[in-house]
Amino acid sequence: MGVNTAVLDRVVVAGRGKGSVARKSIHTLPASLPTDCVLADGIKHTTAFTHLIIRP
Repeated sequence: MGVNTAVLDRVVVAGRGKGSVARKSIHTLPASLPTDCVLADGIKHTTAFTHLIIRP
């Protein structure tokens, strides 16, 4: 059994940490596609581990 992983790199645009680099990784079970999290409908239900890092 494998794990699907999606990694998103962005810059914080408002609030605390504005201008910092943010990396969000989402690890889901194979029941969903790794790109489902970025589609308009999103992920409706899944078992996942999400990790967010914000660096100055």
